[in-house]
Amino acid sequence: MRRRIFLYSNHVSEGMSEPVKNPFDQILDAIRVIVAEEIAKSLDNGRTEKLLYSTKEAAQKIGCEESWLASRARAGFVPYPMLGHYRYFSMADIEAIIEESKNGKGD
Repeated sequence: MRRRIFLYSNHVSEGMSEPVKNPFDQILDAIRVIVAEEIAKSLDNGRTEKLLYSTKEAAQKIGCEESWLASRARAGFVPYPMLGHYRYFSMADIEAIIEESKNGKGD
């Protein structure tokens, strides 16, 4: 009578009580860990600051009322680009507004 020896992870080999482990399981587990780490790194590194902010977002960053910022922009006191009918502010615009307010020019 011939005995069959199974090398699959869910079968028991000849005379042993433990299942035979697939030799590639360790390699696959190591690859999974490395891939997960690399994905996490790339997600962290890939986060970029927005290029343009709406009036509401810019006001939140500056710490002022949206209406104040909108009126200052309409009056020409703060720089901003228009895209269609919408007013946007770059981070440089926001920083300039903050600097002007520090110097007492922002009222």
